[in-house]
Amino acid sequence: MTLLFQLFWTFFKIGLFGFGGGYAMLSLIQGEVVTRHDWLTAGQFTDIVAVSQMTPGPIGINSATYVGFTSMVNAGYPTWAGVLGSVVATLAVVLPSFVLMIAVSRFLIAHKNHPVVEAVFRGLRPAVVGLLAAAALVLLTADNFSTPAHPWQFWTSVGLFAFAFVGNMRYRLSPIFLIVACGVAGLLLYCAFRSRCFACAATPVFLHYLAASCAQKGLVFWRFCKKSSNLYAKSLFSTNPYSQQAHDHEKQCFLRVGPRNPFFEKH
Repeated sequence: MTLLFQLFWTFFKIGLFGFGGGYAMLSLIQGEVVTRHDWLTAGQFTDIVAVSQMTPGPIGINSATYVGFTSMVNAGYPTWAGVLGSVVATLAVVLPSFVLMIAVSRFLIAHKNHPVVEAVFRGLRPAVVGLLAAAALVLLTADNFSTPAHPWQFWTSVGLFAFAFVGNMRYRLSPIFLIVACGVAGLLLYCAFRSRCFACAATPVFLHYLAASCAQKGLVFWRFCKKSSNLYAKSLFSTNPYSQQAHDHEKQCFLRVGPRNPFFEKH
């Protein structure tokens, strides 16, 4: 099928150029499946990100699995074709990393400290930070937070975002606790404002909305900030491949002869 081939080629490219882990892949996946090919809506993609985060395994691979299934079903194919789409998308996103690690692992181990190899990875760090930023911004949309035109949805989403963000950053609360707490809070608020029974409110679609519009925004954004700061700090101390050697040399000179004084060196 044409769609299966497109799924394979799309996720093969994402797996090949998706440096920085699963969160860095999210912006690439969103750009391909939502913006370019229109296989999913923005709301469906947000639901997929939420489910991918809550299920075991890397978020990039989980997202590929769910996108493959949803894309086939949205195109009008039966469920078994959706399962086939999941398998194709998952294999495609994993295949580049699997082949490259087998092909270049020995070379990287032997030359990981070479200046050229280090320079390549230093060049990739800013790109990874940008991809992580894009992954966080992908979720900060009206599809997730609503708009001030619907104040109860908007301010509820903002409040739960702030709760998840502060709870994870300041108090180191468990992500599982944050997801459950925000889900329960959103469900109770939904029941209160809609005046519907608990059973009617507890639908899978709404639970996906809860996870996407509440806890996940705070967790994804905080992890982006944390990873970005770590990568930026590493890049500051590795701008010169010989900086560590120069620092060690200066330290040894200081221990042997003490600090240098420019006045005595001139006279």
